Amino acid sequence: MSTFNAKTIRRTLIAAILGSVSSAAIATENTQTQQEEKVEAAVKLELKEGFNISVQSNEIDDVFEGSGLGMSYQAGFGNLLKEEGKSLNLYGRIHYQINRSDEDAQLTQTDITLGLNFAHSDKLHVYLESAMLQQEVSGQSQSFARSYDVTRLGARYNFKKNFVLNGAAIHRNGKENELGYRIALESTKKDAYSVGMGFSSVGDNDSLFISIVSMF
Repeated sequence: MSTFNAKTIRRTLIAAILGSVSSAAIATENTQTQQEEKVEAAVKLELKEGFNISVQSNEIDDVFEGSGLGMSYQAGFGNLLKEEGKSLNLYGRIHYQINRSDEDAQLTQTDITLGLNFAHSDKLHVYLESAMLQQEVSGQSQSFARSYDVTRLGARYNFKKNFVLNGAAIHRNGKENELGYRIALESTKKDAYSVGMGFSSVGDNDSLFISIVSMF
């Protein structure tokens, strides 16, 4: 084989190898980019559906202070908008909690909620909720049962990767009209569960909570 042919073959092989390495690098980069895009797409806000289990500490001024567990279930009833890329979801939620104090007093709450969730963007959702709240304290001299009509106007904002800030203004109508708020830090992860923690205060009632949402 001539020197010319040998050099030509060697150069051709080197060019082919470099071309293959370059193609592989480009393919790897494209795959990583696609994976990153999928990850970014996965963290966009969606209406949460599923079971929520929460550990709570509740206080009613001069009446009750204790901790306990809460459980709720939230389900969506469908998109009310026909426009592609737009969503206004109707959803419902039922919540039940039970708390006990050191003096063996007991607080139980049942909350039935109907809500509208508007996806303003992949990062910002706005919601409006109307709820019926039944609250009962038993086992002490200040025992009582109260019913409230509750309205919540809030927003969820995905401010960084998997972190979501959820805040709402609350109006509670019972014997008196009372204003309050709820604020929580949540996760958008969709593996099997997501975690949230927050604080709410309305009227004479304050609550600190940590929740785990099992999604499906």
